[in-house]
Amino acid sequence: MCNPNVVASFINVDIMSRCTGAWLGATTLTGGINAIMLRRERERADEERKRADEERKRADERIEQLMNELREERQQSAQERQAMLATIAELTSAISELRQQNNGNGQS
Repeated sequence: MCNPNVVASFINVDIMSRCTGAWLGATTLTGGINAIMLRRERERADEERKRADEERKRADERIEQLMNELREERQQSAQERQAMLATIAELTSAISELRQQNNGNGQS
């Protein structure tokens, strides 16, 4: 077993203060490096978040544009359908008039 008094006799105060200083320096350096790495990681995460937000915004704008195009196409289709129904109604009316004229002339 180690006798603490014997071990203490080999420890020099100057050496102990140098070791403590080196330990504090290493701890400070490690803490500084950790802080730098943490800051870089936060910046990277912020950049990724910013890119994701921009992509989401572009996607939302594209969806809105597509929805507007679909609305316009539906509106145009409805107008074309109304025009076609009006044309069919006119043709039906014209056919009815022609039948009445033919029936009035004794033709069936």
